[in-house]
Amino acid sequence: MSEGYPSDWGSRRKEVYRRDDYTCQNCGALGGPHGDAELHAHHIVPKSKGGTHNTSNLKTLCKDCHDAIHGNSVAPTADASRPNEASSEAQLKFPLNESKFPYSVAAELSCGNQIANTYDLVNAIIEAIEELNELFETAQSLPSDERSNRLSRRIDETVNELDDQLQSLYSELNTFDEEISWSDSKSTVSRYDDFHQAAVELQVVVEEYRNTLENLSTGAKDEDLRGTLVDLKLLADDLDAALEEYSEASERLINRLYGEISSELDRIDSNTTSITPITPDSCPVCTGDTTVVRRSIEETNHSYSLLRCTECDTEWTIDLQDLTVSSGPEDLVGVSMAPTVWKRGANRGYSLPDDLDEFNRLSEIYEREKKRLLVVVAIGQVGILIGSYIFGSVILWIIGTILLVSAARGLFTWRLDRVLGGSSSFLSGLLK
Repeated sequence: MSEGYPSDWGSRRKEVYRRDDYTCQNCGALGGPHGDAELHAHHIVPKSKGGTHNTSNLKTLCKDCHDAIHGNSVAPTADASRPNEASSEAQLKFPLNESKFPYSVAAELSCGNQIANTYDLVNAIIEAIEELNELFETAQSLPSDERSNRLSRRIDETVNELDDQLQSLYSELNTFDEEISWSDSKSTVSRYDDFHQAAVELQVVVEEYRNTLENLSTGAKDEDLRGTLVDLKLLADDLDAALEEYSEASERLINRLYGEISSELDRIDSNTTSITPITPDSCPVCTGDTTVVRRSIEETNHSYSLLRCTECDTEWTIDLQDLTVSSGPEDLVGVSMAPTVWKRGANRGYSLPDDLDEFNRLSEIYEREKKRLLVVVAIGQVGILIGSYIFGSVILWIIGTILLVSAARGLFTWRLDRVLGGSSSFLSGLLK
């Protein structure tokens, strides 16, 4: 027997296989009398985090899924199409340090970290229930006049400890929202709904169990004690089942969150550059200070450069041509602008318009004026080339080109000022 496993591990594994109908609970592969898949008993709460060997903390997985999970990769599932979940070699494990990641995955990280924070509570509750059941069995086997003060105190201490843990879990579960607005993926929403339903059902059982514990702690008479202990035993089975369903729903959701985070990191990584263009010192959304943030996330082999506002949740990806809003006000996500003109506009105190229609109108003005400028520059350049050829002077071409570029830039700035009339939305007119 492997170190740390109980002597009856073999029979426990088989009991779990029978309970799960010899079916991998992750991908649906069949083993035992139904198929040829090699089955393993997987610890829902890992042993490294104190997970017990109780059957309630075990579920049936095929070898491929079990190896994938313990290899910190994403295990296959019965879903034929799981876009993004297995597309990255990300090695993520909640809880994750949110300060390492872009704002655009903050909601996914927060959700995963909240779930991870409940794992220790779930495991502690499982252990406390086991200890309480053992104490109850001892107390039931003895007449009331033969129960020692030490046994009574131990029961009281365990009851209070378990009640505190259940209250903490109840409060933690209550922090999850009923709906999510941070994902457009139907798969993610569906898995979150399943998770939330499991969390609500777990809360109901927790409350029932706590009420029964309260009756026990009031000092029931001997004839009432046996009935209360029977109720607790039945509720313990319900709680055990609810904890198992919650753990399984959590695992399914976390696998999906891995995919969402990895996909977004792939997108940002591919759209950023290590060379930082000219960037504004103040945020065009809230006028707060901005800073360029560079991160390398070892867990995922991703890196990125972002322009981040220090006062609001707006963040921009940086490449050589554009600054693109990746996180912030919903109607601005995806908006791009040229770094050089944005810098100029921000330094002059202009800000983005609240109305996206206004932004689109001003963007059209910018594009129209830019095209006009390019036509003027092209015509001027042709004229300079002809003049240089006629006079046979390269110096004339060089001087003429320098003067043309300077005049074009001045003309463009003047033209924009005239068109936009010094509007507070001037910056948006320079957006690209």
